[in-house]
Amino acid sequence: MATAQPERAFVFLTEVAGTDSSYPPPITVKPVKKSGFGWLDRKRLLTLLEEENAGMYVNFNGGVTNVYPLQEPATYKRDLQQTPLRIVFLGAEALQQPAQPAGKLQYVPPALPEVIAANALSWTETESIRTQYTGGREYFLFTGDIDAPHKLVELLKAFSLFKKRQQSNMQLVLAGYDTPWTDSFEDKLATYKYRGDVVLLKDLEWKETVRLAAAAYAMVYPSVSDTLPLAPLLALQAGVPLVASGIPVVRALGDVAEWVGNDRLEDGFSQAMMRLYKDESYKQQLVQQAKQFAGNAGRPRMLEAMGEIIGVYPLPLK
Repeated sequence: MATAQPERAFVFLTEVAGTDSSYPPPITVKPVKKSGFGWLDRKRLLTLLEEENAGMYVNFNGGVTNVYPLQEPATYKRDLQQTPLRIVFLGAEALQQPAQPAGKLQYVPPALPEVIAANALSWTETESIRTQYTGGREYFLFTGDIDAPHKLVELLKAFSLFKKRQQSNMQLVLAGYDTPWTDSFEDKLATYKYRGDVVLLKDLEWKETVRLAAAAYAMVYPSVSDTLPLAPLLALQAGVPLVASGIPVVRALGDVAEWVGNDRLEDGFSQAMMRLYKDESYKQQLVQQAKQFAGNAGRPRMLEAMGEIIGVYPLPLK
């Protein structure tokens, strides 16, 4: 939204000190050191808003964007105590947000940047990605934090059942982000029976994750963490079949995937992977569901919807 509106000034407040050289005008970045004392942090925020003569304050919390319209510096303290306009990227029920006053809660279909649609890749490009990462073999893809809530040990067990029953050369690619739990997982992976069919890629750049998703056979997402999911969005926008835990925050995306119950992750994921592998018509059904979702969502549409709700649009997005 900021880059599409050069006539407006945007100030990003961050806890991380640094330069703003990576942001184009009209964006500036200011560090805000958190003290741990609520009253002091609020005072610092008010001071910054007054310095900028701000007309709006926006923050992000738990997958929800809170928007506070500001009148003038003399009323900022009161303005920030009002019920904000809340923009929810999935569903209010999924995020278990408290009831909102009428007109205060708005839903916006979520979207990720720079996603490559699978059908936009040529056969040569797809084979090049597979050759680079899996020696030319097809693969299931997981992406997300390498941590306990993502149930990667259970995913390995499900993949074992798949390999045992299908006798295929299918690979499992784990393109994850390092966490304190990662070392423990790598210890388990070192003794895994099908270790030769698992590719672990840590801390990839986003553009590489996007390429992996576009060339994947399917995305598998066994997380039980009820947070805004990036991996399912990536799969759906890329038009790739999705198998995911049926947690509310992901199910809120709609009838777009093979949902697996949390009480049967190993069996559920192995059966879903086998069905995809054996039933081409079912695989194409999931592809069409993903494409339909992608057609109804997208980065420009999401930003325009947010801008219209906040009141800084309509303006064309290039």
